[in-house]
Amino acid sequence: MKLDYDIIIATANRPEILRASLPSMMRQTRSAKKLIIADASNDHDATARTVREITAGAPFEVIVFHTSKGASPQRNAGLAYSAAPVIFFPDDDSVWYDDVGEQVMRIYERDTDQQIGGVGQVEAFESPTQMSQQQEQARQTSLLKTLKYRASLLRHRIVNSLMENPLHTCGLELLARHQVPAWLPELNAQPIERQIGFRMSYRADAVRRHRFDEDLRLPRSLWEDFALSYAVLRDQLMVEAQGAKVFHHRFGGGRGNGLENGVEQLLNLCYIVCKYSPPGSAPRKALFSYARVFIGEAALFRAPLNSYERDKLRGFLRARREFQFLIDSPLDELTQRYKQAIRRCLNEDLSDH
Repeated sequence: MKLDYDIIIATANRPEILRASLPSMMRQTRSAKKLIIADASNDHDATARTVREITAGAPFEVIVFHTSKGASPQRNAGLAYSAAPVIFFPDDDSVWYDDVGEQVMRIYERDTDQQIGGVGQVEAFESPTQMSQQQEQARQTSLLKTLKYRASLLRHRIVNSLMENPLHTCGLELLARHQVPAWLPELNAQPIERQIGFRMSYRADAVRRHRFDEDLRLPRSLWEDFALSYAVLRDQLMVEAQGAKVFHHRFGGGRGNGLENGVEQLLNLCYIVCKYSPPGSAPRKALFSYARVFIGEAALFRAPLNSYERDKLRGFLRARREFQFLIDSPLDELTQRYKQAIRRCLNEDLSDH
């Protein structure tokens, strides 16, 4: 039986980026039912006009609405406009190859027992489309970001080879609960322990049941893709469609506050591991040793480069001091303790204990 799918995109103050991403979704060999844009731009009308211009003649219904800023709440707000059984959640700078919809949907349709809760896509490092002159100029920034991203992937692989990554181990333990359908290789798919933000799709009932975690510090909601992955993995398998390719354009944008980013990167990791791994589990046990190696690498190789990286290192160190506070927490107090820890790390409320 053929299934419909919708697309929900969270965006804010980047209307021109949509000129690169939305046409790729309009060219799909298998079209979406709806495109839903959850916009948190300061000038929503300008973004809405840009979307209407880009999607004129689109093979799907287009809905653009204004909402408060934050990756998790924006995506959750978009759910109210969707009625399809499957929902894709690309980033606003995700560029799809032409058969992403088909490659992913045939897996959901084959899965008649609904054993699979989510189907991810794979990252491509070459854009599938020719870009306009304006986009080509922006691409220079994107290329630098892509090179930095690939360097960060290499750096993380090295760190992960030296020490068990508790976040990944958490996902692998959840994945091990599930039996893998024998037919997956026929559809060029394989099981995965997490979906990455810019190339996610889920069964609508799974994402409605669990929702994106709005307790993660806004607006970035860092690791919200891991959090939803692990929530779904408790009930259902997740797989990756190896033939469904997505290029992440990575347009320009500020890096934000280094201290805040550093705090969120490690503290959110600890929070998610504690939320989805039981006390005494391997992921929890790996938290301190992983943080030690991670912080050591940052201190030796990144912090000397610039003030932003030094501020991030300060954030890592502050977050590391809160690990035991979260690890010792009963599950029903974990979110409250996480928020207290965030405030302490950012000196927002020094009276918390």
